[in-house]
Amino acid sequence: MKLLFISSFSYSGSTMLDMLLSAHPRVVGLGETYQLIDPETRRKFLKGADENLCNCGKTMRECPVWSPFVAFLRQNAGKEIPFAESYNRLIASVRDVYGDDVVIGDSSKYQVPLRLSLENRTRLDVEKVSVIHLIKDARSFALSWKRSHNLGPISDLKAFLLWFRFNKQIESILRAHEVEPIRVGYEELCFSTRTILEMICLEVGLEFDAAMLDLSRSKSHIALGNRMRVHEKKSKKLYYDNRWFLDNSIGWKYAMLPFIKKYNEEKVYGNTIAGVREGRFEPK
Repeated sequence: MKLLFISSFSYSGSTMLDMLLSAHPRVVGLGETYQLIDPETRRKFLKGADENLCNCGKTMRECPVWSPFVAFLRQNAGKEIPFAESYNRLIASVRDVYGDDVVIGDSSKYQVPLRLSLENRTRLDVEKVSVIHLIKDARSFALSWKRSHNLGPISDLKAFLLWFRFNKQIESILRAHEVEPIRVGYEELCFSTRTILEMICLEVGLEFDAAMLDLSRSKSHIALGNRMRVHEKKSKKLYYDNRWFLDNSIGWKYAMLPFIKKYNEEKVYGNTIAGVREGRFEPK
């Protein structure tokens, strides 16, 4: 059994990637697991576990993967449970349903769960922990962030800086733990889906399966994550929000920040070309 951690900033497609990967017969996506593992948020999400729907169509209390873990957390309510112990309980739930020959997808994405997953690598009941660093185009992120927070044009600059700082922090954590991530640009994933998924499969040690190209075939057990996972249309097919193409204010502010532009081009759009040049995979 392996663990594949998807690290990304908000509004960057981590839930969608988790679902795409889960269409593979040997991948089980669990979404943002840390919200139940973290003592500060656990109580809130445990409270709604009887109503909160998993992608399998059942509530977390009824889901064969989440039910034993929810029961364990409720039995130990108020107790301080070490990260590795909690995570191993969740791993055991997956193993009981799917066996040992699977890859667990975790899109908890932020710095703390990434750091804890890497710090506890030797304590987790998995063969290997791999990391996908998923980065969305800074301009697309800025528009999503601004719209979500109902902010004005000046917030674009702040969004660019938040995006840059977050991704540099992720890189710092990876360097500290000597982990070479699988770098994925969100735009590449949307527009060269097969090529990017083939690359991920190669890096993780999986045979590519064409079912991964059909989001509707995902068999994920995502109970906590982006609402698109239960959206009638967005949970069935890839949709790319291209509204930033028409937002001129974002474009000129982006041009004012050459270090953002350079980082964006290298990390979001260089992956496919580099992969082909190095002979790591052959796109169909």
